[in-house]
Amino acid sequence: MSAPGAANGWTGDNRRANRRGAAKGGGLVKLQRAKRVMWGLFGAMGASMILAGVLGSMPLALLSAILLLAFIRYSFSHWRCPHCGEYLGRVGKGIQLCPYCHERLDK
Repeated sequence: MSAPGAANGWTGDNRRANRRGAAKGGGLVKLQRAKRVMWGLFGAMGASMILAGVLGSMPLALLSAILLLAFIRYSFSHWRCPHCGEYLGRVGKGIQLCPYCHERLDK
């Protein structure tokens, strides 16, 4: 008897899948694109929060909440080391190495 989801290739081992995805190449480009998308979501969320506060609009407040959830979801699924595939967490400007594999993030 096979494991649930085995027919479609999913075995539940996210780390192995992340490493496979990281090994395919183009990791730096994906990391840069993820950074741009996350900044765009963050900016749109900030703008909708400001407009919701100024205008007192409940739909804009709900849009802000939806954008926050989208930002968090995108961050967890795309903000990963291009070498080992582990989640990078809150990596700022000063951090240049992956906290897991210690490879440079700019290469």
